[in-house]
Amino acid sequence: MTVGEETFIPIAEDAKITALSPILSTTVSKPITLHELTSWLESHPNRGLVFHYNANHRGIIDTLGQEEYTP
Repeated sequence: MTVGEETFIPIAEDAKITALSPILSTTVSKPITLHELTSWLESHPNRGLVFHYNANHRGIIDTLGQEEYTP
């Protein structure tokens, strides 16, 4: 269940992104590209994955990591 207002924040092309299951077939967080992330999100709408992120001084996400997935 998502709570709160939806927010759109740009992600830098060179952002350090990590993911795990179900994006990857592993329970250990591994680096992925922005293209891999957006491709997975587009092909799996409404999955409701939770990420933590850090935005730089311009308000652009430079670090994004997937939290453990619990359906």
